[in-house]
Amino acid sequence: MEYAENGSLDGFINQQTYTWKEVLNLARQMTQGLAYLHWEGVIHCDLKSLNVLLTEGQIAKLSDFGISQMINKKIESERKAAGTTRWMAPELLINNDQSNSFESDIYSLGMVFWELAAKCTVPFKNEKDENRLSVLFLLHEREVIPTLAPDLLKQIITDCWQEEPTARISLTNIVEKLKEINLTESELQQKITYSQEVVDYAPEYSLLKQKSNTEQLAQVEISPK
Repeated sequence: MEYAENGSLDGFINQQTYTWKEVLNLARQMTQGLAYLHWEGVIHCDLKSLNVLLTEGQIAKLSDFGISQMINKKIESERKAAGTTRWMAPELLINNDQSNSFESDIYSLGMVFWELAAKCTVPFKNEKDENRLSVLFLLHEREVIPTLAPDLLKQIITDCWQEEPTARISLTNIVEKLKEINLTESELQQKITYSQEVVDYAPEYSLLKQKSNTEQLAQVEISPK
């Protein structure tokens, strides 16, 4: 087993100073690593910065395959939704019959890109009750992508987070779009700081009633701070 002397990506995000050049390089590596897994028929199921290791030379390695699933080993009806709540695709949280897919991995990959761009390893940081996150997804809420992120990277993240799984961007297109991001050397070397937008974003809602025979909310109030 290869030794990851630089620890995990979440430690890198929380403890290191890094640039957009490093973000784009890590994003490309993670995308290529996930593409290889999918080509082998493996759904990772728990992609997040904690499960990305960094070796010498800042090479990203996807790790922790404890709940990964081989799509050719189980029929879809036998697979169960798995993952870490804050990184899971909406369909896995609001539909008990939904199983992990290549597309749900892509949603989670977008969350890892967001972690790098926001310099924050806790999505929906101001929502302390993880059980209420499914309500946010029913309201089509997504994390705030920092304004200072490159426009094309913001678009990639948004495309990873599409509500309909089949509408999400493919891994091949992510690699191509990452190559298209054209920043000056000065922009590439810009240091990333913890985004105040992440600090300020705190959706509040009250779930007043839920219909017993559907997954839809009968009445929901939401207002950003």
